[in-house]
Amino acid sequence: MRASAAALEAGYRRMPAGAWQRPVRWTRGQERPVCRAADARRCEVLVHHVDLDAGFTPAQ
Repeated sequence: MRASAAALEAGYRRMPAGAWQRPVRWTRGQERPVCRAADARRCEVLVHHVDLDAGFTPAQ
């Protein structure tokens, strides 16, 4: 998990300012601006925290 987070951070740091609105295709086929990837990653991590009973609940 740490390596994955570090790789994502490194990629974000290399992103040119003008590229944040470029569309990318999500795994289910929908297109979103690349700036939404951070939100998607956060949601994914929080869902797994709930799955792992790591002190989070779905209500949070």
